[in-house]
Amino acid sequence: MHFPGIASCILSTVSVALAVLHDGLETLSTSHYDFIVVGGLCLPLLNNLPLQLIDAFHRWDSRERHRKSSQRKHGMESARHRKWSVKSEDGMYYTRGPSSAFDKYARLTSDPGWSWKDLQPYIRKNERWADPIDHHDTSGQFDPAVHGYHGTNAVSLHGYPQNIDSRVIQITRDLPDEFPFNLDMNSGDPLGLGYLQLTIDKGKRSSSATSYLAPHILKRRNLHVLVNTQVTRIIKTGTSRGRPAFGALEACCGKTGHCRRFRASKEIILSAGVIGTPHLLLLSGIGEPSQLRSVGIRPVLNLHDVGRNFSDHPALTLRWRVNSSETVNDIMTNSALRAKYLRQWEINQTGP
Repeated sequence: MHFPGIASCILSTVSVALAVLHDGLETLSTSHYDFIVVGGLCLPLLNNLPLQLIDAFHRWDSRERHRKSSQRKHGMESARHRKWSVKSEDGMYYTRGPSSAFDKYARLTSDPGWSWKDLQPYIRKNERWADPIDHHDTSGQFDPAVHGYHGTNAVSLHGYPQNIDSRVIQITRDLPDEFPFNLDMNSGDPLGLGYLQLTIDKGKRSSSATSYLAPHILKRRNLHVLVNTQVTRIIKTGTSRGRPAFGALEACCGKTGHCRRFRASKEIILSAGVIGTPHLLLLSGIGEPSQLRSVGIRPVLNLHDVGRNFSDHPALTLRWRVNSSETVNDIMTNSALRAKYLRQWEINQTGP
């Protein structure tokens, strides 16, 4: 049974000199690992344990493409698929969301580890606050107390201030009740006007690929990266505390159709995105039994909420008529100006 949108992989363009990169199932010498990560999201490599990372991407069918097209018409901005990771957003906005959302997850799961407070050490461990590319004074533009400084993924403020910035901030002084100033959108309270934070480092995108799968990490002998491969299901291998345990998975090569099973002695980590992860669970027989049977999938674990409760983030764009020529609109409508700024970025990674 095939579901459109199952997690799959793309062909990497990383140098073939890196022996840890595998472009097919046949080149892997073993099928047993300690950890298997499906999805290629931000995960640190621990100790000297053998680790396999299968990079998963969504494959969208025509209905999904139509849905995304409809979203764009209504101002919705969706994540794009990048090499190594499904966690990549075009705007490079860094947002943790409200603390109330995480505290709600903790209550719903009866697991305090999902609470805002308990997750902060891990969020800080991931983050490395970086100076903006123009090195402007960032005093009063973020709260240093709520950020991490020794992690892997870079977070920064915009490195190209615009004339309109000071005018927007002035509104928070003139009409504080209606437009309150927010010193830091990632403090747990994202409401208000303030400065956006971005996953940018020295003028370049900072992501799972550039951080956790940088060339020096790809050289590690305990890491195998498998691309151009589609994970079709995770497989029950036993029980744990009276519940099914899944310690193996099946992966198929998109070019040859050849399939192979892999086993994890410690853990399989699913990070295939908000659509790919529940999709893979459903294909594995994890979900609402009657729904699974209706499409020919044998139920393995009864979890009614799998594949449900999906939500997206609306983004609204406000358009104004202005009496200034110093706006982003000039860049969008002037090809010569775009070329000029592109050349500037190519030289020193600065510019709008």
